[in-house]
Amino acid sequence: MLRSELERFIGEDLGEWDDSSTLIPELTACGIIIAKEDCIISGLAEAVEIFQYFGLKSELLFDDGEFVPAMSTVLEVVGSARKILQSERLVLNFMARMSGISTLTRECVLLAGGGASGSHAQDHPRISIIREESGLSWRRRHP
Repeated sequence: MLRSELERFIGEDLGEWDDSSTLIPELTACGIIIAKEDCIISGLAEAVEIFQYFGLKSELLFDDGEFVPAMSTVLEVVGSARKILQSERLVLNFMARMSGISTLTRECVLLAGGGASGSHAQDHPRISIIREESGLSWRRRHP
């Protein structure tokens, strides 16, 4: 993702008046992201990039395009508690959107007997790229 895009997404997410992170003390914390249901996980590269932007360290426990059983930990993050709070919503938005697309793509491909996926409706240009990346991540791992 381009740095300018990332900064725009962060600006839209946090805005000028996000004071919620000031309620959190400046201390080191760790967090995990858990898949609530079975899915094809996507958006991990974007998650790592967002966390890195905020100076956080993350460890991936799955690869993009991999099947993840419900209640599995997919990612761990360590660093400033404030920075985790500031970044987690944007990370979850990317991962939820992209994983949802990947999971639906997998279901459609399986229903179609392994055939090619269909075209997508018009959308925001970046969302179209994200949609393509998330669909491709599943197809790359499952030809």
